[in-house]
Amino acid sequence: MPATSPETMIDLLDLSLDELETELTVLGERAFRAKQVYAWVYQKAASDFEAMSDLPKALRERLSSGFSFKALEAADVAKDKEAEKAAFRLGDGSVVESVRIQAKEGDTYCLSTQVGCDLSCRFCASGQMAFQRNLTAGEIVGQVLTLQRQSGQRPAHLVYMGMGEPFLNYTATMKSLSILQDAQGYGFGARRITVSTAGVVPEIYRFAREAGQVNLAVSLHGTTDTKRQEIMPIARVYDLRQLLDAAWDYTQTTGRRITFEYILIRGVNDSHHDAIRLVEMLKGKLAHLNVISFNPIPGTRYARPKRGEFERFVGFLKDNGLPVTPRHSAGRSIAAACGQLAGKLKEERSR
Repeated sequence: MPATSPETMIDLLDLSLDELETELTVLGERAFRAKQVYAWVYQKAASDFEAMSDLPKALRERLSSGFSFKALEAADVAKDKEAEKAAFRLGDGSVVESVRIQAKEGDTYCLSTQVGCDLSCRFCASGQMAFQRNLTAGEIVGQVLTLQRQSGQRPAHLVYMGMGEPFLNYTATMKSLSILQDAQGYGFGARRITVSTAGVVPEIYRFAREAGQVNLAVSLHGTTDTKRQEIMPIARVYDLRQLLDAAWDYTQTTGRRITFEYILIRGVNDSHHDAIRLVEMLKGKLAHLNVISFNPIPGTRYARPKRGEFERFVGFLKDNGLPVTPRHSAGRSIAAACGQLAGKLKEERSR
């Protein structure tokens, strides 16, 4: 097989097992070789083709000349007691961030799906960036493999809650989910994966019918259309009624509980009336609410609620029968908490 230029080489992590079988069949190899390669990549954590010792040398050479297989490399890593943030410089020079959140029950990896974000949510650092491009499925999968290689252990949960809107990169997001769940490869359980959306309504309907047992989280962050439109421009496209109709369709179609995320911002969406509307909106539904204090980002006037204010808000919801969890944002000291990912290296952040 003649040498291939880097630009035309096939990214191994972009391929499903079926696609890899097809590629190897074209090379004259038998299909079982694809399963061997997949096992080396996803189960044995091989870092290059030469490590795949049960493959014939000629096949390893063919793979090396036609397929790219290089894990994402962290150009910058920041750590605190609860989290580790990795900034990956991609092949085109763009930067994307992922987070490994540590807990007694196991690590959670927070994955990105885009470089930048088009949605411009006012409370989110990624939303303040210019959108650059979608990640490929391989670049999403690569975040998992590299974070695992850095930590030395498999994660307990995967959450698509990093930079970007997963449902605006729907095809690559869904393909990455399929690759990560493949029992012949990484074999990660669907019920331990959550995909979060700011409310791209058409794709919520699609996801309900295509995602199997993968969990869905929806960013709510406001109890009226006026408030959501102020802090989440996507609400000007899909109003609350459309969003909730899609959410209840998800629960009816899948039989699974949906999670709503609510970032509490002092003086914006934290009033007693907001709490009352949340109860009216969600009580009795197959839904759970996570409440998170706003995490400061540069260039915003928003502020975190005081501790007592946060506790009173959550307490009212609990007292009125709403299933709710107050969420602690790990990694705030290293700008790795919810809403703080900005795709910048250390030298860029210090300017």
